[in-house]
Amino acid sequence: MSKRISLSIEDPCHEQWSNFTPTANGGFCSSCSKNVVDFTKMSDAEVLAFFTNKPANTCGRLRTDQLKNYALQPAPSFNPGLTLLKAGFLSLMFALGAKESSANVISEQTPSVYIQSVSGIRTESHRVADEERIIKGVVRDDNDQPMAGVSIYLKGSTEGTVTDVDGKFEFPRKLKEGDVLTLSFIGYETMEYTITAEPIDAIEIKLSAAYYEIMGKIAVVDDIYTEKEQSGLRKWWGKVKDIF
Repeated sequence: MSKRISLSIEDPCHEQWSNFTPTANGGFCSSCSKNVVDFTKMSDAEVLAFFTNKPANTCGRLRTDQLKNYALQPAPSFNPGLTLLKAGFLSLMFALGAKESSANVISEQTPSVYIQSVSGIRTESHRVADEERIIKGVVRDDNDQPMAGVSIYLKGSTEGTVTDVDGKFEFPRKLKEGDVLTLSFIGYETMEYTITAEPIDAIEIKLSAAYYEIMGKIAVVDDIYTEKEQSGLRKWWGKVKDIF
């Protein structure tokens, strides 16, 4: 069964994090004589691992997006017989695939372009680094959804454009390798994208939401949700699917 815990801070602390004395896992608050754990750089898995032991009276610094429900995954069971069966099946598939690929292998090499020097020695040519080209692409959010109305400016200039309803854009003039585009949108972190030498038809850029930080005593509510026990037939079918 999969259980869940919920994290919340009912009474936020108004102390300044910059005034705390750094510690191994956060900062020490002299006002309340407590160590405040810094969770802002932790992943969901690391946050879950910390609260697995249900520490009491934990003061923490979290991003607002970390105050949510977390799923506690049950420990995986180990079945030696099933593991050996899977390994044997995969080995057979790899062996068959290797034979088929060896019979149909075609040697492919990346073509190189050479120029003849005055001395008669061939040397590999290099593409012109400052070649200008039109840059177009699409801007998406953390959920991979297109973002309309994102402002895109060439750093150090007033030239720019905005994304359309599909998150797509085309810069109004040609750019070259090393040029930097600045992207901004209300509620999202401003980011910079540097034009590379690779000739890409359309670039994809993701903007991350600007999360705020909050401190205080963390309330942990566990067992807020428990999945319904599966029937014997569903369990049997799940084990059959796991084989493949």
